[in-house]
Amino acid sequence: MSQVKKILIIGSSAYKKSDSEVRIDSYSWRKIGKIKNPRDYHTLIIDLLSISDEELRSQVPWSDVQSKLHIYTSTQITKRGGEIIFIGDPRFHIPASNKNIPFLEWTGLEFDWDNSPSAATYTVDDDRKYEQYFKKLSQCDYSLASVSINDVIMDQGINRRHLNQEGITVDVRTKDLSQNLSRFALAFTVFLEYYRERGHADITRKELFYAGGPIIFLPRIDALEDETLEIVLRDICGVTISLPEPQWIHEYIGLGQDAVDKDIGDYKARIEKAKFGLEKSEKKRTKVRRPLKLLYGTGIDLQYVVWETLEALGAKVERPKESNEEDGWISVKVDGQVREAVLEVKSTRSNPFTKSGIRQLGEWVARAAVDRNKKHKGIFIGNNSFERALEDRKPPFSPNVEDAVKTLSICALTTEDLYKIYLSKCSKKLNTNAFWSDVFQTNGILNIEEYFSGAIPKKDYLS
Repeated sequence: MSQVKKILIIGSSAYKKSDSEVRIDSYSWRKIGKIKNPRDYHTLIIDLLSISDEELRSQVPWSDVQSKLHIYTSTQITKRGGEIIFIGDPRFHIPASNKNIPFLEWTGLEFDWDNSPSAATYTVDDDRKYEQYFKKLSQCDYSLASVSINDVIMDQGINRRHLNQEGITVDVRTKDLSQNLSRFALAFTVFLEYYRERGHADITRKELFYAGGPIIFLPRIDALEDETLEIVLRDICGVTISLPEPQWIHEYIGLGQDAVDKDIGDYKARIEKAKFGLEKSEKKRTKVRRPLKLLYGTGIDLQYVVWETLEALGAKVERPKESNEEDGWISVKVDGQVREAVLEVKSTRSNPFTKSGIRQLGEWVARAAVDRNKKHKGIFIGNNSFERALEDRKPPFSPNVEDAVKTLSICALTTEDLYKIYLSKCSKKLNTNAFWSDVFQTNGILNIEEYFSGAIPKKDYLS
């Protein structure tokens, strides 16, 4: 069964449609606060034609707009391949926290505009879906000079620091759809592109491995607002829709409409109740699946789920304040005594772990003895070959690494082992005191066979 395409129009309330292929919801600027979640749509159309001057914009509840249109709206829609379409002039500013900010700031992008009018235009993109739109584009009061990333805003929606640690950079690319004679874009598309560094020795290169969905900017054309929206929906979004009813006809009631309207109201109430239940269950599903990140997580995401799992196993976890510090400290009561340890959480694409992580943990142990004036056990928790399925992974610890672990009196285990221990705890089969006693007594690779043996259960677990 194919997925229903969901389209949200902000700026016009005249368009509604719902069938097996497409659902269109539309809200005026004044009613934007009634939108549940703009990120829940495949296509977001921003109709700026309906607020084309200062007087009209002064009537917009901009605090409601900012609660619905923010960097998470932009990044979440485009990250999964959705599209955002702006129709009209987006160059205005809006009030926010005792100052005016560019309306487009919520996209995480900064735009440099050439405010010179252009009369002559020509199309530079051969995509036929824009053909009818550009036939009605005769002039424009502005054009685009350049686009760049607003680092402060973008970092609120994308964890670029974590991506950089994984060798991934984010860049912005524009594609002109229509230009003036000065080669500046009148209509254009913006993409966020994700690059991964590849290379050997001293030679590195950036390789594009993912491009987000487009943000499309379309200027006003020689057509009324309704006709413009029809062209966008029909040609660009691929949705056939008839001209909406004029406002004055809404005062009239069709024969038998009252009963139908009552049925519609009842169905909407049931749908809202079902949506609430669905959202609640989806959040619960996300929560119960979170420990599975132990099997594939990397970087800070992996550290967080390791900390949470250790806490579930009875440890008190002290999280680091800086990213270049230790990966956390834990304290556990074992046989009536409080034992303390310092953590190294490691993820790697390679099969066996190298000595670097073990060497780093040895430094953490020594530093804890000096700075905290206490002896700490070193605990190494690693996720090797995180891009591979569990059954395709080779032994994580080479003989050299095993020797280093024993020499430094470190206890080492994989995140897969930690997940198995977690499963044993959840099924009430784990002797927590015995487990932690083994951890602090082990100088080498922790043997978890007595706590959990065999493969990790898949979909039929506890069914």
